[in-house]
Amino acid sequence: MEKTRNQMIDLLRFILSIGIIMIHAQLFKTTSPLAYSLITMGLTRIAVPFFFVVSGYYFYQRVIN
Repeated sequence: MEKTRNQMIDLLRFILSIGIIMIHAQLFKTTSPLAYSLITMGLTRIAVPFFFVVSGYYFYQRVIN
C-alpha cells in the first residue's frame, strides 16, 4: 500500500523549522527587544512542541499501517 503524506503538515514543518533557526540565532535581540520578545520568544516557541506532535502522528501512522 502506498503511503501518502499530508502536504500541509510538511509545509508547516518547513515554516516552523525557520522558527527553530530564529530561536537559536537570537534574531532581533540586539536590534529590537520588542520584536525579539514577541516573535522569537513568543511565536516561534510553538515550533518545538509542534515537531513532537508531528513525530507522534507519523509514528502512529506507521504503526497502524
